[in-house]
Amino acid sequence: MTTPTSLASQPGPPRRPRIALYGHDTQGLGHLRRNLVLAGAFASDLPEGLGADVLLLTGASEVGMFPRPHGVDAVVLPGVRKDERGRYSPRHLRGRLADVVAFRSAMIDTALEGFDPDLVVVDKTPWGFRRELATTLARLKARGTRTVLGLRDVLDDVPTTRRQWQADDSDQAIRTLYDEVWVYGDPEVHDLRVTTGMAEDVAGRTHHVGYLAADRMDDEERAHRPATEGRDYVLVMVGGGQDGAQLARAAAAMTPPPGLDLIILTGPQLAENEVRRVRRVAGNRPRVQVMRFSRHGAAWLTGARAAITMGGANTVAEILDTDVPALVVPRVTPRAEQLVRAEALARWGYLSFLRPQAATTAALDAWVREAVTTRSDRTALDRGGVAAATKRARSLLESRADPVGAPQSPAPPARFARSPHVA
Repeated sequence: MTTPTSLASQPGPPRRPRIALYGHDTQGLGHLRRNLVLAGAFASDLPEGLGADVLLLTGASEVGMFPRPHGVDAVVLPGVRKDERGRYSPRHLRGRLADVVAFRSAMIDTALEGFDPDLVVVDKTPWGFRRELATTLARLKARGTRTVLGLRDVLDDVPTTRRQWQADDSDQAIRTLYDEVWVYGDPEVHDLRVTTGMAEDVAGRTHHVGYLAADRMDDEERAHRPATEGRDYVLVMVGGGQDGAQLARAAAAMTPPPGLDLIILTGPQLAENEVRRVRRVAGNRPRVQVMRFSRHGAAWLTGARAAITMGGANTVAEILDTDVPALVVPRVTPRAEQLVRAEALARWGYLSFLRPQAATTAALDAWVREAVTTRSDRTALDRGGVAAATKRARSLLESRADPVGAPQSPAPPARFARSPHVA
């Protein structure tokens, strides 16, 4: 059996930087969407980009539904799903989960060995799903590949976050496998260094880069609008849709304010029978549209008079890049992440939120009638995570020629105590 030849050894034009982005993608589309935003910035040939070739490693087969910038490609891993009780199982294959994880791990190892990345950015899980990255990442790190762990702004409520951080041996994973940790949020709203209880040396290499909000879209993408014959509209989005049926049905029964359309995006993962139920509730009213998916959902949000959404990190980041009034109805199980995020941002007045049981049609109607008369100022937030992450990536790539060894971490923050703003 012959050994595959690395891309680095092939003749051709000068080698661009190579960046691999991993997301385990067990529920929803959050990991994929976050990595697509970063991939676009890293691949850009504009002065603020890196001009890199980027390889996505994802468990979300929906990757083909989203725009993929030039210079970005994807390896789709066998899917894994998480149920409402937090239990994992194969998404499509019918074998044992352990066998699927072993298959995924082998695919990852082969892909990264052939791609030979200069930088690897891992989303959320420091060892990979069920430790599927551990061996490969250690080998890449040993030969000089720069490595980053990227974390969303909120992982869960504080007690659960700390228990999980310890159970996953996350501090040791970061010391062993990573040069830096990036947190995609504003520490004034939620300081993840505190809520995880991470060790001070790990906190010292952890950087809150800001929400991945600004620079998510170019001007051409922002210009897209839904087909409403020029009328303004209220937008309802339930993320991937895997657990968005209740909110979608409640929204479908709403009465749009005079002169406005109502557009509901159910998400590609909402079960077909639930989509049919939502459409039956909406009926044939001409100003109510129920759609499965739009690749321009973020642009549609920018142009909405008001928005009702679930509370995933990417959807909230898209909201924070606008002045559109937003009502977030967060998922509350199996993780409290969306609820913690919504409560924290609501305390600062950046959005409104309702718990799922309170998000009745009457409550949604009442909120929309008020919201469409207002706008929301979110300019005080740190929303520059895309540019900041790109800058940090450039610095890591430029330092790759340094001797391999333990990364030199900056001194820990002088103030390392519970922030009054931590949710």
